[in-house]
Amino acid sequence: MEKMKSIVKHATHCLKSERGVTTMEYALVAGLISIVAIVAMGDVGTAVNAKFLLIQAAL
Repeated sequence: MEKMKSIVKHATHCLKSERGVTTMEYALVAGLISIVAIVAMGDVGTAVNAKFLLIQAAL
C-alpha cells in the first residue's frame, strides 16, 4: 500500500510539474513521428516489392 501511495504521489508531482508536461509532449511527438515513419516505410516497401515483381516478370 505504501508503494502505491508513493507512485501516486510521484505521478501527481509529475503532472503538476512543467518538466513532466514537456516530457510528455516530447514523448507524444516521438510516438507520432514513429507511427508516420512506420506507415511510410510500409508504403515504400510495397512500391519496391511491386517494382521487383515487374522486373521478375520481365526476366
